[in-house]
This record gives sequence, C-alpha cells and structure tokens, in this order.
Amino acid sequence: MQTSDLNSVVDFIFKSLGNDIKLAAPLGLGKPNDLLNAVYDHVEKNPDHKLSIFTALSLGPPVVTEDLAERFFTPFKNRQWGKDYPILKYYQSAQKDQLPKNIEVHEFYFQAGTALNSTHLQRNYQSVNYTHVAENIFNSGIQILVQLIAKKETKDGIRYSLSCNPDLTLDVDDIYKRFNKKFMIIGVVHPDLPFMEGDAEVRPDFFAAILDTPKTNHQLFALPRMPMSVEEHFIGFYSSLFIKDGGTIQIGIGSLSDAIVNA
Repeated sequence: MQTSDLNSVVDFIFKSLGNDIKLAAPLGLGKPNDLLNAVYDHVEKNPDHKLSIFTALSLGPPVVTEDLAERFFTPFKNRQWGKDYPILKYYQSAQKDQLPKNIEVHEFYFQAGTALNSTHLQRNYQSVNYTHVAENIFNSGIQILVQLIAKKETKDGIRYSLSCNPDLTLDVDDIYKRFNKKFMIIGVVHPDLPFMEGDAEVRPDFFAAILDTPKTNHQLFALPRMPMSVEEHFIGFYSSLFIKDGGTIQIGIGSLSDAIVNA
C-alpha cells in the first residue's frame, strides 16, 4: 500500500491488526511523529481500543511554562527545531502522567530528565541492553513497527532507505521471518533524511504501507552542536592512534566522537 493520505494509513493499521495494537518505533530521529500522533488520537477517541508503544529516546524540545522564559526561549526553539516540529502526544501526556487508560508507553532509554515526574514512564521502563532489543520486541508480541524513511528515484525505479535507523528494524524483521510470525513495517517518507545505502536500502515490498506526503515534511529534530575545543581535538587525535589501518571503532554522539572522526 502506497498513499499520501495519513488517515488511510491509520485505518489500514486497525483494519489489519484489530483494536489492540502493540507498536514499536525506532530510537531517536527515526520516529514518524505525525503518524504516531494520528494513531494516538484514534485510540484516545475510542475507549474500546488499546495501544502499547515500545520505543526509546522520544525526542522533543524543552518545555517552558513561565512567560518570561517562554519569550526568551521561543525564538531559539523556532530556529533550532522549526515552527512545525510535531510534538509527540504520547510522550507529552506520559511526562505529565496524563495518558489515557487505554494507552501505555514502554521505553528503554529516556531523554535526560524527561521521566523524573512521570510515575507511568518509570513503572513501565524496560531495562534492555541494546543487543537484546530486537529479541525483546519479538517476545513482547509487537505487531507493527513504524519508521521515517528516505526515498531515491533511480533508473531501476524508486528505492527506499531505513536511513539513520537501519539496525534494529532489520534485526526485528529477521526474527519475525525466522519464526514465520505476522509483522508489519510502515514507512513514512521524509525528504531530508540521508539515503543510506548497503543493507539500509530496501525494496518497496519491505513495507506493508508507505506514506509519502508533504504534510509530514516537518523540520527534523536537531541537537545543539557545540564546536570542538582544542583539548577535544587532541583527545581525538591521540585516540585515533589506537585504531589500526582497516580497523573498526564504534563511537557515540558528541564532540569527542566528532574529534575522533576528524582525526
């Protein structure tokens, strides 16, 4: 199924899977916020439906409540995240402990400080090593995974990429296929995602449905990126000496990682 209608994708999900949905979404940037919000709204309006969300690192700009702070912060927020960034409704409600009774949120990694005042998020936190996430999703009975994807037109036709979140999606798909268990993956195209090739590149039939519409082309979430200091450059250079030619290193996110790559 390929469509430009967000509501038709929501209808497709519930017609295919019923009224009790166990849904997974990638860590961080790969979440299709507009689709997740539409599914949330549908379940919130239908008390006989149920939604369980399994994910990690739900991103959102800081929330300020005082008038002076808001006037100071809003111009920066608009520059950094854009005026159209869709706030994740499930996470906004979960942080305030105001989730509807028929919606649950399970995360294995929090954005710093976001769960401090949420009994729900803390009680439903899943302590899972990243290595075991795909297996945990399978054992939890997840039925569907939704994800932002990149698109590229080639001479052989349109190709899609899992972009910045290929790892767990491919692992989860492999497990479900190995055990011949029903599983749906829905992709939401975003034009600003980098098109990663190799294993991240997939055929259209990898997805049960693809949503491609300008209405979901919001500005992507971005973290403030501080310049590298002289000390960090030296640390990166020194660390790079331990990497053999042709070797491999796993790095994280931040200025020290940037310094190693730069070296």
